[in-house]
Amino acid sequence: MQKTFSITNFGCRASQSEGASIHQELLESHAVESESAYDANVVVVNSCTITAEADRDVRQTIRRIASRNPNAQIIVTGCYNARRRNWRRFHKCVLSWAIHTSRWPGSSH
Repeated sequence: MQKTFSITNFGCRASQSEGASIHQELLESHAVESESAYDANVVVVNSCTITAEADRDVRQTIRRIASRNPNAQIIVTGCYNARRRNWRRFHKCVLSWAIHTSRWPGSSH
């Protein structure tokens, strides 16, 4: 089976830059970018959320992807992930990985 991925970016320029780096790393690992998060094997939700509204948008996106693509591995990176209080809002575990991008070499957060 071919590895496919989708990246959804939220927020600031630093987050956009991190998303581009993740995109490049996935391409270099011979993964193929999917047309949609709903048919990808791996979905990266790269977040920079400062407001409650931004948090809500990320949360809704994660739930929508999990509902429409239940077999996907969902990886959440960025600010939303860094605030652990956010994970209490999920009724069931839909995430495969939650990565603190601040630990990645070259990260600006």
